[in-house]
Amino acid sequence: MADGLYVRAGFFQLALGHSKDVIAVLKDERRDLLKDARGVFELEKSTIYDVGNVKRECWDVEHFTSWTQLNGDV
Repeated sequence: MADGLYVRAGFFQLALGHSKDVIAVLKDERRDLLKDARGVFELEKSTIYDVGNVKRECWDVEHFTSWTQLNGDV
């Protein structure tokens, strides 16, 4: 798991090169990956988790190709 600070191609390539999965927070509105994800999320059903006063809406979608610096799917 990584904060938005680590959403860089080099970090992802290192993790994927060691056969690891990566979960990261996307924060920056200018990121193509975030824009791509939001477009797909409009078409996909989410799962909602309520924990106390916190509501989390989650999607599990694979094979985003808009992050060209990664040279692979996310």
